[in-house]
Amino acid sequence: MNTDLFFLKTYDYLLSQDWIKQIIDPLADPTIVGCKGVYTSQQNELVARFVQIEYEDKYDRLYDNQFIDFIDTYSAADRRETLLANVGFDELIRDVEDQELSFRLASRGYKMVFRPQAAVRHLHRNTLAAYFLKKFMIGYWKVKGVRRFPARGLTDSHTPQILKLQMLLAPGFLISLF
Repeated sequence: MNTDLFFLKTYDYLLSQDWIKQIIDPLADPTIVGCKGVYTSQQNELVARFVQIEYEDKYDRLYDNQFIDFIDTYSAADRRETLLANVGFDELIRDVEDQELSFRLASRGYKMVFRPQAAVRHLHRNTLAAYFLKKFMIGYWKVKGVRRFPARGLTDSHTPQILKLQMLLAPGFLISLF
């Protein structure tokens, strides 16, 4: 194992030694309430590599924004008082509760930032079945979350437009398999 990495929570995640510093540095600015880092992967399986490319496409969108409206919980830091003041995660939303919370905070004028230096190495799903199941669950719950914030269904700082097209076409693709 590389000595500049250590295990966190499960064997699926590895953090660089300076991850904590990188993820909390932006919070030195009292107007910033949240910070989002990135996934990296060294997997060779085709599906896992494709998943990483999807994430990198999302990161490309984030680079263009001074402030973002989306923080995934896999590499994140949030101000505790902001979460408490805004009731935290909505337990009625699954799989995308971090999206709903981010959209809610952004709609209330809170500032969140992207910090690509805060990297978490991750093991992505590496089978088509696992990939499609995850996509289906995210799509299902994202629709429920976007109902609360309709403008985010058109655009947000994180989701490429091509991904929205994929979500619309996926049910047709699955039906065509049968």
